[in-house]
Amino acid sequence: MKTMDFVYLTKEDILEYHRDIINEIGGTHGLREEGGIERVVDFIQNDLYYPTLVDKLTYLVFGLCSGHYFMDGNKRISLVAAAHFLVKNKKLWAGARFFEYFHAYAWHIAAGNIDKELFARIVDCYINNREMDESLKLDLLHAMSKGQIYVEQQLV
Repeated sequence: MKTMDFVYLTKEDILEYHRDIINEIGGTHGLREEGGIERVVDFIQNDLYYPTLVDKLTYLVFGLCSGHYFMDGNKRISLVAAAHFLVKNKKLWAGARFFEYFHAYAWHIAAGNIDKELFARIVDCYINNREMDESLKLDLLHAMSKGQIYVEQQLV
């Protein structure tokens, strides 16, 4: 079985997408740690650790979102980078819908409510066009219930 030849994003791609996001939506330009961005784009190319599209996409989003490498827009850049990665790798429909589908999860990743393993299970369902099983739904509900968004809605 032939493995997929991936097309990868570069650090320059990530920086350009971030600049565009901040210019379009607003926020603060600037980096906290450029080396972190370089590590993320380098690490996803290691097929020993990240052999599949799901593995690579999970690490890309989780790394950019939780790494807080930018002054602002870390959740947004993680989702935009993932969408571009999917499109570059011929997953056009998944890329087009990624931001909309995953924006709530990004908040919970950044807040530490969703860990990388749980996120990988969500990404696997999304990429493989499968419904979440009951176990995943319960794990996700439990993780997201730790967040401030959930608490605020309960108080209203």
